[in-house]
Amino acid sequence: MSRILIWRPIVKGNELDIFNRTDYKGLFEHVKTNFNSFCPNWGNKLWFMGLYSQINDGTNQITFRSNETTDEINASYDMIIYPMANFFGREWAGGMETLAETFEKIKIPTYIIACGVQARDYNELEALVSDIGDRAKRFIEAIYKTGGEFALRGEFSKEFFVRLGFPSAVVTGCPSLYQLGRNFKMEVKNKVSKSELKPLFNGKMPLYSKAASYFKDSEFFDQDVYFPMLYDENFLSDRSLKAKLRFYRNFGIESALYLSEGRIKHIADMDAWYAYLKNSGFNYSFGTRIHGSIMPILSGIPATVFAIDSRTLEMAEFYNIPCRMAKKNDCLSADDVYQMYLEADYTKFNETYASKFDRYESFLREKGIVEKINENNAFLKVENSNEDFDKYVKNKEEFKSFYKELKSIKPVLALLDEVMKLKEKI
Repeated sequence: MSRILIWRPIVKGNELDIFNRTDYKGLFEHVKTNFNSFCPNWGNKLWFMGLYSQINDGTNQITFRSNETTDEINASYDMIIYPMANFFGREWAGGMETLAETFEKIKIPTYIIACGVQARDYNELEALVSDIGDRAKRFIEAIYKTGGEFALRGEFSKEFFVRLGFPSAVVTGCPSLYQLGRNFKMEVKNKVSKSELKPLFNGKMPLYSKAASYFKDSEFFDQDVYFPMLYDENFLSDRSLKAKLRFYRNFGIESALYLSEGRIKHIADMDAWYAYLKNSGFNYSFGTRIHGSIMPILSGIPATVFAIDSRTLEMAEFYNIPCRMAKKNDCLSADDVYQMYLEADYTKFNETYASKFDRYESFLREKGIVEKINENNAFLKVENSNEDFDKYVKNKEEFKSFYKELKSIKPVLALLDEVMKLKEKI
């Protein structure tokens, strides 16, 4: 048995709370009060659920971070697991020094699992090493001095570590994709015609809004962006031209259409998301969110990742998930999306999945975290799901008129948008 401290706090209703059902009736007030009205990214629950489920093998004693001192931590636990996600980027550079100071006082092995580098694309490697390298090195050295190690999300992150002089870090991917066990495979099905395609979308809607509007049975799965539109009854109180332009620029007219038709789903509980995808007849997933793509894959739906940064691209490439790097001015048509569906091949994903699982399990075993991964996931159970996520959604009727207003002045909005873009370049 290992006494494990997971270096993440679990507060009821936060983005990692996988133990409590979401109260959708009170969700807006909860987010407003506890998160300053900024909705947490519920997709983070997916990878955290995977990690917790895998190491919860019946023997480990697992505790979550609270307000213990470093001395208390050193005395009370055998190891620390720190699920970190995309930490090595300019946005978090200041936090690296703070964390380094903390972990320089830690005397027990610390394992950073599922972390990675955040960059626009692979060409940024040298610039990133130059910009944040020294601060990253101090933090990495602090972790190695505890006797710990890093499990990285992909090969680009590995190259960043090698450039900084830390070649031992292991590429294991993300726990989210391992939570249904070693024998998981994507079932290979015959391709359907374009008229039979029922896709689900995620991520940045304006990049494929034309395609989304073509597929009338398609739906969009939101992790945090559309939350206020769905749950804030005052969201459309401002109908000024300025407000309409802001919506047009950030979300596109098609978002208003989807909202008016109830085709944007915001699901905060992973089993409800999983069950909905298993039972709704979708046959393809497309979008920019990596966990918005992994959930469909776990549900048996082939996905193509439309990568917008190095993090999503390296994970897709590591697992051999079909992917394409998005271009700045992309606005994909239905034909574009259908062609990518036809090209989506999971043969290599299936051929290599077990070896990736074994690599991840070997990391956990070699570090004394588990003898064997727990493959009995207690969370992704269709029969336990809660489907209240649509019951308390607001603004559907209001968005019907809002969509008509946007559509009627689309030429004006398009012109103003171009003017704004020119101003931004100057």
